[in-house]
Amino acid sequence: MNYLELPLTYQEQVDLLQASGLAISDKNHAIALLKKIGYYRLNTYGLPFQSKQGRYGGQTKIEDIETLYNFDRDLRNIYLTTVSRIEIPLRTRIAYFLVRQYGPFGYLSESNFSKYFNHTQWLSHVQIEIDRSKEIFIRNFKHEYQKESRGLPLWMLVEVMSFGSLSLLFSGLKNDDQAEISMEFNIHCKILRSWLHCLVYTRNICAHHARFWNRILAIRPLMPNKIEEWQLPFPIDNSKVFSVFTITNYLLKMISPDYDLRSKVLELFAHYPSINASKMGFGTGWHLHELWK
Repeated sequence: MNYLELPLTYQEQVDLLQASGLAISDKNHAIALLKKIGYYRLNTYGLPFQSKQGRYGGQTKIEDIETLYNFDRDLRNIYLTTVSRIEIPLRTRIAYFLVRQYGPFGYLSESNFSKYFNHTQWLSHVQIEIDRSKEIFIRNFKHEYQKESRGLPLWMLVEVMSFGSLSLLFSGLKNDDQAEISMEFNIHCKILRSWLHCLVYTRNICAHHARFWNRILAIRPLMPNKIEEWQLPFPIDNSKVFSVFTITNYLLKMISPDYDLRSKVLELFAHYPSINASKMGFGTGWHLHELWK
């Protein structure tokens, strides 16, 4: 089946939006917005305002969609900043434990990992990340030690491997090693393992400018529901964005307690009062939840 849609001018795109029931009072502003974010992305953010037939209700203004888009952009920026404050300390702490346990090159030995871990595949992917890196310290290390060393010491490697590779590294460790690292965060290793996987997934969503508002998570973090503080005043829906914000807030208290995520989210909602936060799992009184106090 051939794709028959023809490209439209910005003016034609505005006309199409108006024909679908969207209120546009300033066509020049609408064209400027289309130039900034594109018709397809704008229409994606317009979906919550549309009927099942794909029409707007007549009361919906293009500024309503723009507000939702701007909110989502600011939400992603807050989340990316938050995850970056967690990611780097996690790299450091995982590397610190493994170097003390197995030495700076212990990660090269398959025997130091779970028998279910595809160590060869992981090493191959990490090597691609090393080769792609332009860091001066790697070039200097290779120049000085390439003949004697089979790889980088782990404290260097964690500086250039992706967050996804770090998550895989942790998931591939022996259970006892995972458990010892997880003790530092007062959480079971099975839960921390799922958190890292989910943080990589949600970080990539935000880094690639995809919609974060009202997203149903495809990779869902495990919740420590047997612990009472994770239940009050309401249980956390792990399919909603609130769950990953709560996870990051929990980790921040141990890793970067000077960063006040609660205030930043409250300020965001105050700046965008028309946004329905409950659609993301932020229930009434979420900021009074035991994990957010």
